[in-house]
Amino acid sequence: MAENEKVKSIFLGRVTRKKYSLMCNSSMDGKFHFGKPYISESIETESREKIAECQITRPPFEEKETVYIPEIEKYTTIDKVARGTDGSIYYNVTYIIKELADDNKKYFTEKLDVEANLKEALIKYNEFLQTLQEERDKDKEAKQVTKILYIEPTYNFNSCSIICYYGNRKYTYEKVTISNLEEMLKGSYYLGIDKESTLIYIDAKGIGVWIYDALSSRGYNIESSFAGKKVMTE
Repeated sequence: MAENEKVKSIFLGRVTRKKYSLMCNSSMDGKFHFGKPYISESIETESREKIAECQITRPPFEEKETVYIPEIEKYTTIDKVARGTDGSIYYNVTYIIKELADDNKKYFTEKLDVEANLKEALIKYNEFLQTLQEERDKDKEAKQVTKILYIEPTYNFNSCSIICYYGNRKYTYEKVTISNLEEMLKGSYYLGIDKESTLIYIDAKGIGVWIYDALSSRGYNIESSFAGKKVMTE
C-alpha cells in the first residue's frame, strides 16, 4: 500500500448469543472422578454486522490493536484483519452489537437438550456417589476387622531378631531366618496371625528389606514403613 493512499475500511461488530454446554467431568472409565456435572455458559459470535465504513489513509490496523470508532463512540479491539477482493479491508472487532435472546426457537431447543442431558448425567453421578460410598463403607468395615502387625527388625553380627507389636502385645523373636520366620508368625504357639486378615507393617530398611521381600513373596499383606512411622496397634 502506497503511503497516504486511501483505502476503504469496513468494521464488523459481533452479534452474539449464549452457548450452553454440558460439562460432564467423567474419566475414560466413565467414573466421575473430577466433580459434579454442570452446565457451562459462554458467549459465542453468531454473525457479524457492519458498524462503520470509512476511508483510511494509513497502513491497515493490526490484530489486537485498539481503535476508536466515531460512529459508535466506542473503543474496540481488532480481532481479525482481511482484505476483500475489491481491495477493501475488513476488520472483525470485539464490539458486541447485540445479543440474541434465548427464546429464539433454535437456541431454546438447544438449551432444553443440554438441560435434559444434565438431568441424565446427574442421575449417573448420584449413582456413582452411592457406589463410591458403598465401597468406602466396605473398606471401613474391612479395616475394622483387620489385625495390624508391626515388625521392627534388629541385627547384630551373630543373628537377626524381630520385635512384633500385635494389638496391645509385644513379642521379641531371636535368631530369625527366612526358613523359620513364617513359622514364628503363624504358629499357634506364637502370634497365630492369619495372612488374609492381618496387615503387616515393617520397618523396611537394612535387614528389614529381606523380611519384607520374603513375606511379600509368600502372599502376606505387607507394606513398608520407615522409622518416622508410628507403631500401629489394635
